[in-house]
Amino acid sequence: MGWLRASGRTQADLGRDIGRAQAWMSRYLDGEFDADLDTLHRIAAAFDHPVTALLDATTSAHESEAIGTPTTLGALHRGAVTPLHVKMGLATFAARYRPKTCRELRRLLGWVYVTLDGADARNPARGVKGPRVRYDDPRGIDYDVIGRILAALPDRGRPVRGQTRPTVNLTKCRLAVMAFTGMHQSEVGKLTPRDVDLARRRVWIGARVKGAGAEGAWHTLTAPGVAALRAFADAGAWGPFGTRSMAKSWRRALAVARARWEAETREPWPVRDDARPYDLRHSFGTAVLLATGDRTAAQAMLRHRQASTTDRYTRAGVSARVAAAVVTLDSFLPRAATTEDRGSVPKRPPMSARPHLARGRASGQK
Repeated sequence: MGWLRASGRTQADLGRDIGRAQAWMSRYLDGEFDADLDTLHRIAAAFDHPVTALLDATTSAHESEAIGTPTTLGALHRGAVTPLHVKMGLATFAARYRPKTCRELRRLLGWVYVTLDGADARNPARGVKGPRVRYDDPRGIDYDVIGRILAALPDRGRPVRGQTRPTVNLTKCRLAVMAFTGMHQSEVGKLTPRDVDLARRRVWIGARVKGAGAEGAWHTLTAPGVAALRAFADAGAWGPFGTRSMAKSWRRALAVARARWEAETREPWPVRDDARPYDLRHSFGTAVLLATGDRTAAQAMLRHRQASTTDRYTRAGVSARVAAAVVTLDSFLPRAATTEDRGSVPKRPPMSARPHLARGRASGQK
């Protein structure tokens, strides 16, 4: 299908494409493109990826009706796309990408129709439900393990050909800020010197658009958070950065930390195989819940608008609290009789030794 032309692309590539499509859409709305365009054909021609292929107007609405129902959704004119096309496209797309990505594509497609035609106009994506996203597995990482992962990162940055090797690893500084403040990668990339007030142990985090959104506000820092931001400021790690390079450094550090863990402890590595830098945000929320037992505090420090989102982020903390509750119950509940104790338990007397039962049984037989 048209939107599967991104064969071999990774999940991170697709995430960047979605943001890139929104940026190009903003340019279209600002009048930087021809005002007569009623599709994203110019945008799709500028760069090829599955999001824009959805609305690549390679045929007109009249030609689409003459051809019939084409097999390529990207070949349909925007006005010829039906909910069935969207549903079939999502089903095919789900074979290659995660449910969350499919839901994001459906949301983006609906957003394009609303932006171009208005909220009350025809929107084929409106009646199509995205695939259900399940968040069953906890993603929080213990901070002892996080310390090992950060220690596995080199203190100096990676050398660049023709340049002097940096004396400070900026990626390590940024990951530490994420681990000890719960900030998202994009939030770290937007930090400026005026956003950090270490004297008052606080940081300004701007408005968050993702999900239900959050207003910008000052947030109190923990002692490790202050230390991480001080190192971040001393290294001059301000400004946006590439998440792809961070992900590569993260995976290399995971491999080194895992090898050291298995050599020292002889125990299984307690981190998921698909662990990602964003899991540091889950870990921070989990630590808040375990330290305070207060879900509201975790929700406030993670800047979540909905408590259900906090519950998903802190699932690992809930599991740990349940395990601790079981240990407490062991000393609280009465101990059941064991095999050794059964010798002192009086046995039930036989039927002949209980005449009242024997008489009742005999009368019932009559």
